[in-house]
Amino acid sequence: MVPAEKVQRNFTDPESRVVKTSNKGPNQRGNARAVVNEEQIIVSRNVTDQFDDVRQPDPMLQQTIKNMDTAGVVNDINAFTGDVVYFSENNVGILKSNDRVSDAFLATGRLKHNQRIPADPRGHLPHVQTRDNRRPESRSGTSHHSPETSINRE
Repeated sequence: MVPAEKVQRNFTDPESRVVKTSNKGPNQRGNARAVVNEEQIIVSRNVTDQFDDVRQPDPMLQQTIKNMDTAGVVNDINAFTGDVVYFSENNVGILKSNDRVSDAFLATGRLKHNQRIPADPRGHLPHVQTRDNRRPESRSGTSHHSPETSINRE
C-alpha cells in the first residue's frame, strides 16, 4: 500500500504533527506546557500532540501532584492559575474537587490587541450607584462638576 502524496511523517519525532500557525503557515511541532512554583521552578512539564489545551489541566495537575509526592512535598497547591485556553466547566469542577488545590484562578476571557483594561473608579462607590452614573462629590455632598449645559449650533 502506497501512502497518499500529501501524507508526511517525521521520523525523528513521530509524536509531533504538522499544525497550521497564524504567522508562518504549517509547522511541525508538539504542544508543550509547564507547571512552576512560586519561585518559578518547574515542577511538572509535558509535551503532547493534542493542540486543544482545554484537555490539559487535569493531566498536568495529576503529574504535578505525583512529582510533589515523589519529592516528599506534603504541602497543598496554594494557587493554580491558568490562561483562558484552560477555562471550561469541566476544568473548574476538576480543580474545585481536588483536595490538594486550595485556590484556582482561570481566565474567562481575553482582551483584543488594542483593548485596554477599564480604569478603576476613584473614591467610594455607594452600593446603589454604578461606575457609569457616579459623579464625584465633595465632603459636603455637593458635586464637583458644574451643571451640564447644552450648546445648540445652528
